[in-house]
Amino acid sequence: MTRHTLSMAALGIVTALYTGDRRTVAAQQTHDHPAAAAPALPQADANRMRMHAEIMSAMKARDAKLSALVKTMDGATGNAKIETIATIIRELVTDQKAMHERMAEMHQHMHQ
Repeated sequence: MTRHTLSMAALGIVTALYTGDRRTVAAQQTHDHPAAAAPALPQADANRMRMHAEIMSAMKARDAKLSALVKTMDGATGNAKIETIATIIRELVTDQKAMHERMAEMHQHMHQ
């Protein structure tokens, strides 16, 4: 397999993982939950707002890191480009696993 073919295959994987993650986030943002039986307490609202702000901040930081890696990849050639692609794939897989863990925690918390 040539270096070009390997790079193109890796780029395809990165694109699929990255766009798949975006669709998942969009689906989560539009997912409706039935209204709670009792109104939320002010403290609960404050906690949710704080948690939302933390999640958004972490997402922005991860996006910035991925953008920097893509910029590095775009300027790289040869083995350096392949290594950067591998780093991007590792980061995306780490993000995907972390998202699944957070979703499982939230799901468990909602059903307690």
